[in-house]
Amino acid sequence: MRGKNALILICIVSVFALIVLLFYVKRLRFQNNLKERRLIELSVKPPHISPPCTYQLNLFDFHYKKETGNPNIIMLGNSLIRHGKWDSLLSRKDVINRGISGDRLKCICERLSYLDGYNPKICFIEGGINDLPGSNPDSLFEDYKQIVSYFKKRKIIPIINLVLFINPRAGLKWDIRKNYISINKQVAYLDERLIVYSSSEHITYIDLNKKLCHDNVLMDKYTTDGVHLTSEGYRIWSDEIKNILKKYNIRR
Repeated sequence: MRGKNALILICIVSVFALIVLLFYVKRLRFQNNLKERRLIELSVKPPHISPPCTYQLNLFDFHYKKETGNPNIIMLGNSLIRHGKWDSLLSRKDVINRGISGDRLKCICERLSYLDGYNPKICFIEGGINDLPGSNPDSLFEDYKQIVSYFKKRKIIPIINLVLFINPRAGLKWDIRKNYISINKQVAYLDERLIVYSSSEHITYIDLNKKLCHDNVLMDKYTTDGVHLTSEGYRIWSDEIKNILKKYNIRR
């Protein structure tokens, strides 16, 4: 009798131990799956999510204050566009400047609707350097496609200005740009995608890097601070624009 009871007790203990073991195995598998999912999420998540546009678009009166006449040319972008004296550089009065210093591509996408009241013939699109190194270049490429699509739907000629490389001096003014080599690698990758896209969609693009850079670095003589351009840099850029205006017969 005692032997039988001992056997029953052993069976009960064994079943209980098996249940506990199965519980821990299941829990371990769940934790491992959770870790794997987390690793996958980290691998596909962009290295940095850009903050929302901090400025209020309606505070920039040029978005809703219509200029006299109907401009043929829109210059759209960040400070590189903003600092350009395009009327003087292009020797014409049918240009509007829609550059905002420090602007990012997502924000440029947000303010496209402010251009609905205009019917220009051509738009020069520039941007992207303020998004790097934090943003994924593939995401920036999609932003470019969205901007180009907006103008193509409105029968406005879109011209892409490839992203300009920066210079080591940029790191002296902006800590985030100290690793200029890494940023320029991102620029090169994004520009390669833009070139392929432009060719496939029959879009004209401007490659200032061929004129202003050496070994994928913006040359000292063309920049004031490692990012922005000197007057000579703008003169070379404007010559490229003039050639495109002639190509598309955009008259004054």
